[in-house]
Amino acid sequence: MKSNSMKKNLSSTFFLIALLLAGSNVTAPALGLNTAGAQVESEAQELDEAVNVDENENETLDAVEEQEAANTAGNAAAAAAASQGTIYVGPSASGDALRILSQGYTLVPLTGGPISGPVVVGAGDLFVPWIGDQLVAAYEQGHAVALTNATTFDIDQLRNLLAHRGAAHPSQAGTRVDLAAFRETERSDGQCHFSSHLLLSRVAPTAPKPSKKAARRLARLPKKVKRRLQRLARQQQGQQQGAADKNDLQALNRIFSAVAPVPAPPPGDPQNDLVKLAESYESHAIQTDFLGNQVQLINTVWDVRSFRNSSDYYYVMQEVDYHAVALVSRGGGGFPELLILWDNSVTSFSSGPPILIQASPQTTLKTRVENSGISFNIGGAAGWNQMQGLNATASGGVTISNQTTTTIPPITIENASNLQSGTTEWHYQVNDVLDAGGSTLAFFNHWIWQIPFDRYLTQWVDAEFSSQATMKAGYGLFGFLGLTDEPTVNLTSVVPLPFGRTFALQQPAVTSVNPTTVNAGDTFAINGTGFYPNLVQAVLIG
Repeated sequence: MKSNSMKKNLSSTFFLIALLLAGSNVTAPALGLNTAGAQVESEAQELDEAVNVDENENETLDAVEEQEAANTAGNAAAAAAASQGTIYVGPSASGDALRILSQGYTLVPLTGGPISGPVVVGAGDLFVPWIGDQLVAAYEQGHAVALTNATTFDIDQLRNLLAHRGAAHPSQAGTRVDLAAFRETERSDGQCHFSSHLLLSRVAPTAPKPSKKAARRLARLPKKVKRRLQRLARQQQGQQQGAADKNDLQALNRIFSAVAPVPAPPPGDPQNDLVKLAESYESHAIQTDFLGNQVQLINTVWDVRSFRNSSDYYYVMQEVDYHAVALVSRGGGGFPELLILWDNSVTSFSSGPPILIQASPQTTLKTRVENSGISFNIGGAAGWNQMQGLNATASGGVTISNQTTTTIPPITIENASNLQSGTTEWHYQVNDVLDAGGSTLAFFNHWIWQIPFDRYLTQWVDAEFSSQATMKAGYGLFGFLGLTDEPTVNLTSVVPLPFGRTFALQQPAVTSVNPTTVNAGDTFAINGTGFYPNLVQAVLIG
């Protein structure tokens, strides 16, 4: 959503661009303007086509500059004043993630004393015994534990130290991320939610050289207008890092907030619902660029083993968030450019290949509401992971049922998933680009992957799948697509196998009692196999 001040600022900027179009005797391209943009186009048609800038135009240009400066100062003041909690920082932690976190949190050195909040360390800190103890203590208290400038090897080192279940890895080999974090939280139904997070390093947009036709149009602008536009571009460029930091900080709040977000319970009260029975595993990656555009990808997985079908089932609820700024500047004495193109996509695949079941949502033309969900039943004996360990049911099976509804601007959604390869793929085309610019669009996808036992490698204890979410944002003036921005998340989600390496359900059996003789009121231990809570009602000793 956009604030009123943002809309006012964009409206002023659109009006400035319209002045240029009218003053240069150039027809505005048909960009599907509405609301503020349509008003600008109407006002531009009433302007005189003289190239001299009159007093009214000066006032408009000054108003735009003042608004931009006020926004910059306001954002900086808000960031400086905000403190959303305390984060403990280890001696070897460093990098851009700390700079961003310092704008919203109070950072204090990690010492040997008691801790009461999240901890951020560097890879070198993992080998210091007392720091390792602090990390485990913070994790067991439910706080986030994070690592700066981390490779996949570093991420797994921290994961093993914490005994965290599941992981998020960068898909490209050798990639170093600005931040990797783990957190364990208890859901309202009593089961565990394990979340893994990545803050990817910022990327730069691509800017092709303007065409000769576009260059001639820019050259015809009055010098005074050029100077004002270049000043506006410099102001915009100065704001872009602040916008990028603000977006990253908001995304990082998901990791470091006092109360961790967990999946909402499914609607209704379905019997034996996997979403309530089993642990959940979240992998989350954030990719922001230097313009302030951002893509977030969040895969949350529940899994169950079907002994009848000799298969594992992975239910994936995928959230993908796209944020596109409405106005950008590439610097170097150039002009500000407007968002004129905004397309998004996300694809996920796993080796095997898996069998794809119920990929949702379906293709929809220019919808304002995204309805997406899943409903599936797995009959017979089944097993899953839960807080108390493994659990199973000998009959009755397990239900997978969930649904999400999201309000969005007019969007064309295409489901391009491939049943043969098991790959899921969705495309989201923004229909009214200028009106949607500056907002964040959130989409939810649901599907199930079935993986037969014989497709697992012998040594596997985790399943992995890869996802790629891409936003294509195009900026320009005079109908020329000048700057193209494609921030992309590449994420590998690591999920523990349901029921581990046990592929045959054992009936409960008592093997021994210790001690063998007790008096009334004494305690004793019953040892056995297959003691899954759902399968054991009582133990008869005689």
